[in-house]
Amino acid sequence: MNKLMTPVEPLVIRKYGNRRLYRTDESRYVTLTELTQLVHADVSFTVVDAKSGLDITSTILAQVILEQERAQEDVVYPAH
Repeated sequence: MNKLMTPVEPLVIRKYGNRRLYRTDESRYVTLTELTQLVHADVSFTVVDAKSGLDITSTILAQVILEQERAQEDVVYPAH
């Protein structure tokens, strides 16, 4: 099977009780901003609660969207 046909597993991000997000493939903590960059780069990832093992990707993506909205509200646009 060639490389183009090999399915790509999504990155696994583990969310710990202290609200920290851990990227398992790079063995390091990441921020919501970094997750936003992954979304924009069209990188597939899954967020799993470290304690329960539940998939909480949709909840984290909602947080990413809220953070982007807040950031856009903080931008002061010049008058035309």
